[in-house]
Amino acid sequence: MQNLGVHFYYSGYITEQMLLSVGEALKKPAIFAHADKKVRQTAFALFVEQIQNIMNYSFERCTLDDGTEFGRGVIAMGEEGDRFYIDCGNPVAISDVARIDAALQDIQALDRPELKAQYRSRLHGAIPDGSKGAGVGLIEIALRAKSDFSFGFVELDEKRAFYNLKVYI
Repeated sequence: MQNLGVHFYYSGYITEQMLLSVGEALKKPAIFAHADKKVRQTAFALFVEQIQNIMNYSFERCTLDDGTEFGRGVIAMGEEGDRFYIDCGNPVAISDVARIDAALQDIQALDRPELKAQYRSRLHGAIPDGSKGAGVGLIEIALRAKSDFSFGFVELDEKRAFYNLKVYI
Protein backbone atom coordinates (compact mmCIF):
# COMPACT_ATOMS: atom_id res chain seq x y z
CA MET A 1 0.00 0.00 0.00
CA GLN A 2 2.91 2.33 0.69
CA ASN A 3 3.80 2.17 -3.02
CA LEU A 4 0.28 3.42 -3.76
CA GLY A 5 0.80 6.46 -1.54
CA VAL A 6 -1.33 5.11 1.32
CA HIS A 7 0.22 5.91 4.72
CA PHE A 8 -2.65 4.76 6.92
CA TYR A 9 -5.68 2.55 6.35
CA TYR A 10 -8.35 1.29 8.75
CA SER A 11 -11.56 -0.62 8.18
CA GLY A 12 -13.96 -1.57 10.95
CA TYR A 13 -15.91 -0.12 13.81
CA ILE A 14 -14.77 3.34 14.85
CA THR A 15 -14.36 3.71 18.60
CA GLU A 16 -13.44 6.73 20.70
CA GLN A 17 -10.16 4.97 21.57
CA MET A 18 -9.33 4.48 17.88
CA LEU A 19 -10.09 8.14 17.22
CA LEU A 20 -7.81 9.23 20.08
CA SER A 21 -4.96 6.89 19.08
CA VAL A 22 -4.83 7.90 15.43
CA GLY A 23 -5.44 11.52 16.39
CA GLU A 24 -2.34 11.44 18.57
CA ALA A 25 -0.30 9.96 15.71
CA LEU A 26 -1.47 12.75 13.41
CA LYS A 27 -0.31 15.40 15.86
CA LYS A 28 3.24 14.14 15.35
CA PRO A 29 5.10 13.92 12.06
CA ALA A 30 4.41 10.18 11.84
CA ILE A 31 1.88 9.61 9.07
CA PHE A 32 2.66 12.71 7.02
CA ALA A 33 6.37 12.72 7.88
CA HIS A 34 7.50 15.31 5.34
CA ALA A 35 4.45 17.56 5.69
CA ASP A 36 4.72 20.86 7.50
CA LYS A 37 2.96 21.50 10.81
CA LYS A 38 0.03 23.35 9.19
CA VAL A 39 -0.71 20.39 6.90
CA ARG A 40 -0.57 17.99 9.87
CA GLN A 41 -2.95 20.24 11.85
CA THR A 42 -5.36 20.41 8.92
CA ALA A 43 -5.11 16.63 8.47
CA PHE A 44 -5.91 16.15 12.15
CA ALA A 45 -8.99 18.40 11.99
CA LEU A 46 -10.26 16.75 8.79
CA PHE A 47 -9.58 13.28 10.18
CA VAL A 48 -11.58 14.03 13.33
CA GLU A 49 -14.51 15.47 11.37
CA GLN A 50 -14.64 12.56 8.94
CA ILE A 51 -14.33 9.97 11.71
CA GLN A 52 -17.14 11.66 13.62
CA ASN A 53 -19.29 11.39 10.50
CA ILE A 54 -18.66 7.64 10.44
CA MET A 55 -19.30 7.32 14.18
CA ASN A 56 -22.57 9.27 13.96
CA TYR A 57 -24.04 8.36 10.59
CA SER A 58 -22.86 4.90 9.53
CA PHE A 59 -25.77 2.61 8.71
CA GLU A 60 -23.84 -0.33 10.17
CA ARG A 61 -23.68 0.00 13.96
CA CYS A 62 -22.51 -2.00 16.93
CA THR A 63 -24.12 -1.37 20.31
CA LEU A 64 -22.48 -2.48 23.55
CA ASP A 65 -24.38 -3.58 26.66
CA ASP A 66 -23.87 -0.11 28.18
CA GLY A 67 -25.57 1.52 25.17
CA THR A 68 -22.37 2.83 23.58
CA GLU A 69 -22.67 2.78 19.78
CA PHE A 70 -19.98 2.53 17.14
CA GLY A 71 -20.29 3.15 13.43
CA ARG A 72 -18.51 1.01 10.84
CA GLY A 73 -16.46 2.54 8.06
CA VAL A 74 -13.11 2.88 6.35
CA ILE A 75 -10.52 5.62 6.33
CA ALA A 76 -7.31 6.03 4.37
CA MET A 77 -4.71 8.77 4.53
CA GLY A 78 -1.93 9.27 2.05
CA GLU A 79 -0.64 11.34 -0.79
CA GLU A 80 -1.10 11.60 -4.53
CA GLY A 81 1.65 13.56 -6.21
CA ASP A 82 2.22 16.68 -4.14
CA ARG A 83 -1.17 16.52 -2.37
CA PHE A 84 -2.15 14.78 0.85
CA TYR A 85 -5.62 13.31 1.22
CA ILE A 86 -8.03 11.78 3.68
CA ASP A 87 -10.49 9.36 2.11
CA CYS A 88 -13.28 7.83 4.16
CA GLY A 89 -16.49 5.98 3.61
CA ASN A 90 -19.29 4.17 5.31
CA PRO A 91 -22.63 2.57 4.58
CA VAL A 92 -25.63 4.91 4.66
CA ALA A 93 -29.34 4.26 4.32
CA ILE A 94 -30.55 4.38 0.72
CA SER A 95 -33.24 6.79 1.92
CA ASP A 96 -30.51 9.28 2.97
CA VAL A 97 -28.53 9.27 -0.29
CA ALA A 98 -30.52 12.02 -2.07
CA ARG A 99 -30.32 14.34 0.96
CA ILE A 100 -26.56 13.82 1.47
CA ASP A 101 -25.88 14.14 -2.25
CA ALA A 102 -27.84 17.41 -2.48
CA ALA A 103 -26.10 18.83 0.60
CA LEU A 104 -22.65 18.01 -0.80
CA GLN A 105 -23.49 19.42 -4.23
CA ASP A 106 -24.74 22.62 -2.59
CA ILE A 107 -21.51 22.91 -0.60
CA GLN A 108 -19.37 22.30 -3.69
CA ALA A 109 -21.17 25.12 -5.50
CA LEU A 110 -20.19 27.70 -2.85
CA ASP A 111 -17.02 29.80 -2.91
CA ARG A 112 -15.01 30.43 0.27
CA PRO A 113 -16.91 33.58 1.43
CA GLU A 114 -20.23 31.81 0.81
CA LEU A 115 -19.03 28.76 2.77
CA LYS A 116 -18.06 30.98 5.71
CA ALA A 117 -21.46 32.70 5.63
CA GLN A 118 -23.26 29.34 5.45
CA TYR A 119 -21.16 28.08 8.37
CA ARG A 120 -22.09 31.06 10.56
CA SER A 121 -25.74 30.77 9.55
CA ARG A 122 -25.88 27.08 10.48
CA LEU A 123 -24.23 27.70 13.85
CA HIS A 124 -27.01 30.09 14.79
CA GLY A 125 -29.89 28.30 13.06
CA ALA A 126 -31.99 25.22 13.61
CA ILE A 127 -30.42 21.77 13.39
CA PRO A 128 -30.97 20.38 9.87
CA ASP A 129 -33.08 17.25 9.39
CA GLY A 130 -31.02 14.10 9.81
CA SER A 131 -28.16 15.90 11.58
CA LYS A 132 -26.82 14.94 14.99
CA GLY A 133 -25.17 18.32 15.48
CA ALA A 134 -25.27 21.83 14.08
CA GLY A 135 -24.93 20.52 10.51
CA VAL A 136 -21.61 22.28 9.96
CA GLY A 137 -19.31 19.25 9.62
CA LEU A 138 -19.36 19.03 5.83
CA ILE A 139 -19.04 22.81 5.52
CA GLU A 140 -16.04 22.73 7.85
CA ILE A 141 -14.48 19.98 5.72
CA ALA A 142 -14.97 22.09 2.58
CA LEU A 143 -13.43 25.15 4.28
CA ARG A 144 -10.34 23.19 5.36
CA ALA A 145 -9.84 21.36 2.06
CA LYS A 146 -6.99 22.64 -0.09
CA SER A 147 -8.98 22.03 -3.23
CA ASP A 148 -12.35 20.59 -4.14
CA PHE A 149 -13.42 17.34 -2.54
CA SER A 150 -14.95 14.36 -4.27
CA PHE A 151 -17.75 12.09 -3.14
CA GLY A 152 -19.88 9.28 -4.43
CA PHE A 153 -22.38 6.57 -3.61
CA VAL A 154 -22.50 2.91 -4.62
CA GLU A 155 -25.68 0.95 -3.96
CA LEU A 156 -24.94 -2.12 -1.84
CA ASP A 157 -28.46 -3.52 -1.59
CA GLU A 158 -32.05 -2.28 -1.30
CA LYS A 159 -31.37 -0.71 2.13
CA ARG A 160 -27.78 0.52 1.96
CA ALA A 161 -25.36 2.47 -0.17
CA PHE A 162 -21.65 3.01 0.38
CA TYR A 163 -20.83 6.70 0.75
CA ASN A 164 -17.29 7.91 0.05
CA LEU A 165 -15.75 11.34 0.69
CA LYS A 166 -12.20 12.20 -0.37
CA VAL A 167 -10.68 15.48 0.77
CA TYR A 168 -7.35 16.92 -0.33
CA ILE A 169 -5.20 18.93 2.04
